[in-house]
Amino acid sequence: MTIKILNGRRRESRLRVIGVAVLVMIIVCSGPRPTRAADGDLDQSFGKGGIVTTDLEPAAGPDDKENEGRAIAVQADGKIVVGAQIHLNVNGKIMVSAVIRYNSDGSLDTTFGSGGEAMTGGYPQPGPPDVIAIQPDGKIITGSLAGLMRFTADGSLDTGFGSGGTVSTGKTSVYEFAFLPDGKIMAAGVGEADGGPNFAVLRLNSDGSPDATFGVGGQATAFSRHFAGISAMAIQPDGKIIAGGASSSGGPYGPVSASLARFNTDGTPDTAFGSSGLVTTTQLRIGFSAMTLLDSAVR
Repeated sequence: MTIKILNGRRRESRLRVIGVAVLVMIIVCSGPRPTRAADGDLDQSFGKGGIVTTDLEPAAGPDDKENEGRAIAVQADGKIVVGAQIHLNVNGKIMVSAVIRYNSDGSLDTTFGSGGEAMTGGYPQPGPPDVIAIQPDGKIITGSLAGLMRFTADGSLDTGFGSGGTVSTGKTSVYEFAFLPDGKIMAAGVGEADGGPNFAVLRLNSDGSPDATFGVGGQATAFSRHFAGISAMAIQPDGKIIAGGASSSGGPYGPVSASLARFNTDGTPDTAFGSSGLVTTTQLRIGFSAMTLLDSAVR
């Protein structure tokens, strides 16, 4: 098994796994202490020599390479939660979403799902997770190309969220979450409006229903471009929403700029920020590089 860092734009590094396993590493990066390994060495107390591999269901033939761990988060108790995409041989090839939880030593948490794994139905409803986050109440929420899923602490789909634990986001892909003190959920990513991709921010009530007081029907879209999207988001103390990502208005193959946008609490762009709510910086030709750059700026 091999591991490749796909995208370091989040606090939770994304992992890609070749084959039918999810592989997790923990690196020793703490302060000095006696007789410890050097900074950057694998943590020998985690899994086997610092590495954990978890075999999942048999994969579907030659497309094994498409199995991957796509998002990771760490709970307050130190347990590690991984969102994955898996191809299975079940009445033909299907792709399912999975959430896997590990104890802090790398062992599977058998109190979660079935032996540590919670699997859901096939693509595209709602699709493999691109982001995973832990809510303040301990529930686990994932975002993807087609929607959201929420799990309870034991790995069951939360039937009090949306329809049986899932919420469709239509043509909006979700890549980031934030949680408000009143229990509402902010989700951000890439939407479609005015004929092109744009910055999209959604606000949901705690049960997954759209917050009708935000944007239009719970969603705010702005800054339509040939390429535009949010990959990082934070809530300011005054409640305004600041989002980092990338945008391009120079045609589909034009330069891509690292971008910051700010929205008011009702979802309208904050026109006092930058140019009508948007700030663009040094132009880059690769959109995801722009998104990676902005992550540290927003956080």
